[in-house]
Amino acid sequence: MKAWNELDKEKRDVFKRLAQFVAQMSTDELLIYLYTVYGHSGKSDVVDRLMKKRFDLASSMASKGIISVGMAARIAGVPLTKFLEEMKRRGTKLLVAEEGDIDKAEAL
Repeated sequence: MKAWNELDKEKRDVFKRLAQFVAQMSTDELLIYLYTVYGHSGKSDVVDRLMKKRFDLASSMASKGIISVGMAARIAGVPLTKFLEEMKRRGTKLLVAEEGDIDKAEAL
């Protein structure tokens, strides 16, 4: 607790946002996110298992609004257009921001 109190407010806020981000994910979602963003080396049964369901994991995270559709496509290992087409085919609704949405939200 002492170390936490020694951090300035900005750093504590960063850690809080990171904790909230991670708390929204299942273990598999977090692992596939980390493996995609930071890479992995060597052969692993865990990585092999996750890669078999990477589209579903990416879809789940995008549907919950945890990650962008662009990041979801990257995690799924497909082009953005293919990811969006598959999501539409599955009837999955995505949270997609439009230009001006942030300005409208800030004005509320």
